[in-house]
Amino acid sequence: MACTKSTQTRPEFTWRFLTLGEFTNQIVNVTAFTEHEAREKTPAGCVCILACRFRLKEVQHV
Repeated sequence: MACTKSTQTRPEFTWRFLTLGEFTNQIVNVTAFTEHEAREKTPAGCVCILACRFRLKEVQHV
């Protein structure tokens, strides 16, 4: 039986990292589905410490 509404959704999050570099420290916000994807988008050569994760508002299509 075919469903008209999908129940398999992937929530998207904003991941906040504290990045520690050789000369600078900064806070980086990244939008991604998983922590692994988010870490791939952070600056290279830095130590990234996960500070928090925010769930993005879900969009409902009518």
